[in-house]
Amino acid sequence: MERLAAAAGGSTWENIAAGGPRSFLGYPVELVSGTVFPKADTTSQIMCVFGDLAQSSTLGDRRSMSMRVTETGNDASYDRLSVISSARWDINNHDLGSATVAGPVVCLISAAS
Repeated sequence: MERLAAAAGGSTWENIAAGGPRSFLGYPVELVSGTVFPKADTTSQIMCVFGDLAQSSTLGDRRSMSMRVTETGNDASYDRLSVISSARWDINNHDLGSATVAGPVVCLISAAS
């Protein structure tokens, strides 16, 4: 996206490198972990997602946060206490559209081989 912004004019590499709120063509940009999208140009892979996830996806609480103190590993003489906590969440991407029907989210897919 930075290359496209620089090629379009109006943004210099110095402006892009300075940081600030990330946006592209006025839309906010959210960066994700490097393990989510492919690192190399492979065939028929999703490279970029654009849209409103609030309209296409639902985040659900499968099990609320639970905490407990364990019986082992506690040592009052060292002010040490063992606590275990967990929660379960799930996301359902339900209205993504298709190749023929528009949805609230579109993807940039690399070319097929």
